[in-house]
Amino acid sequence: MVGEDLRQGRLVRLLPDWHISTIQLQAVYPANRHIAVKVRRFVSFLAGKLRT
Repeated sequence: MVGEDLRQGRLVRLLPDWHISTIQLQAVYPANRHIAVKVRRFVSFLAGKLRT
């Protein structure tokens, strides 16, 4: 997410030897109801951005 800013020097890595582990993120919503288009698009957007 910030790779380009790091490469361009707009951000500086403060702790270069420290890395976070991956996290699990879940979207929870009722399966038996109509899901609003906004919600489906938001979940799809996040899934695309956060996919590793």
